[in-house]
Amino acid sequence: MASKNLLPYSEDAEQSLLGVMLNDEGLVSSLEHLPAPSDFYLERHQIIFSAILDISETGTPLDLISLVEFLIASNKLEKTGGKSYLSMLLEKGLVGASAAQYYVNLIVDKSQRRLLTKYAYEMQEQAMNESSDISKVVEESEKNIFNITNKSQSAMYHRASEFSDEFFTFVSDNMDKKQGEFSGIPTGYDELDKYLTGFQKGELIILGARPSVGKTAFALNLLKNISIDQDIPAAFFSLEMSGRDIISRMVCAMTGIESNRIRQNMLDTQHLQDISGCISTFNKANLFISDVPSLSLFDLKIQSRRLVVKEKVEIIFVDYLGLINYFHRYDDEKNDGKKTIPFFQQVSEISRALKALARELKIPFVVLVQLNRDSEGREPTLANIRDSGAIEQDADVVMFLHRASRQDPRTILNISKQRNGPVGTLNYEFKDMVFSEIGSAGEFTGNA
Repeated sequence: MASKNLLPYSEDAEQSLLGVMLNDEGLVSSLEHLPAPSDFYLERHQIIFSAILDISETGTPLDLISLVEFLIASNKLEKTGGKSYLSMLLEKGLVGASAAQYYVNLIVDKSQRRLLTKYAYEMQEQAMNESSDISKVVEESEKNIFNITNKSQSAMYHRASEFSDEFFTFVSDNMDKKQGEFSGIPTGYDELDKYLTGFQKGELIILGARPSVGKTAFALNLLKNISIDQDIPAAFFSLEMSGRDIISRMVCAMTGIESNRIRQNMLDTQHLQDISGCISTFNKANLFISDVPSLSLFDLKIQSRRLVVKEKVEIIFVDYLGLINYFHRYDDEKNDGKKTIPFFQQVSEISRALKALARELKIPFVVLVQLNRDSEGREPTLANIRDSGAIEQDADVVMFLHRASRQDPRTILNISKQRNGPVGTLNYEFKDMVFSEIGSAGEFTGNA
């Protein structure tokens, strides 16, 4: 690791901020952002800053006398350099409070640089260790760096005016669109978009059905409408099917070729030309597929962040929630007792994490779920979501697919919950892997 005296820090900034705070006791509450004690490089400054925060919290007037008394009571005065050093800080802070936020920003900047240096050293040490799992080294490194970039946002609050300005900008930007265009990502289905106004940023959308009803096929229709037809970057996490099977289903939907023809090698020249045209389309598309079975929640979050930052992905599909592994693949090695967590609680934690991830990345997540057996043969309700009621609570939108029988092409899409819009039902016909919209089967009703 770099020599300690070569690590980035600003002694002047640390001294000046502490001095300004001693000269202006109201500064603790008036600063837009405050550093953490650990952001100070010198130990004496960490102790002094912690003492200032503690004194301010008690309501005791903050000045040189109260600070000295506090440090004496906690047996830390000598570690700070004594009264003479504190007096020097007081004089240094006479420059005024106008530069205080600049000092804060500089101190935090140096702190983040030291953390990056620390993590880089640890990464190098682990990478040089032949016994370490390199994928774990990469993942932990990404997590550490991501935590640094988000550290300053963890304790922020905002005036309502900031959000009202953001909302007005959102409305103004939409005014540039044609009348009837939606604020979210269009689904490709006109009637569905009338209900949802597209898939909205930061929302968790749940699509549920019993097995073999067509929830994966419907999700792939949405994916095709968004990524192929509209050229919007999208990602699909398939924990059940391989990437080749995903492409096969989409090709069948786009060409009208029955899947049995492909499996039984009953293709003619025209079929091959049609498939070739689809492959050319896929080669140009901003579409990304992950087909890792038993993908862990940790890996899903890491990959999602990477897709948004690197590939500019605007929507993510997950098929399906019940197959996401709550445990990181290294948990077995740690043997830390996590396996005792009940499955329903694991599902609840995964649901909550996906909603948080959607908000963090500011994109919609469309997540497929299985329904319990009680919904077999009848229209499903929110109570039929399998394994956890937390999914219903976390979701912004919940939609269910239902057919009277597996052979019946007529399919009902029931929008059972929408936090910011109406609920209702829509009719579809499911044929040759394609869902075609027939129309609305129910009137708009109030928000759910």
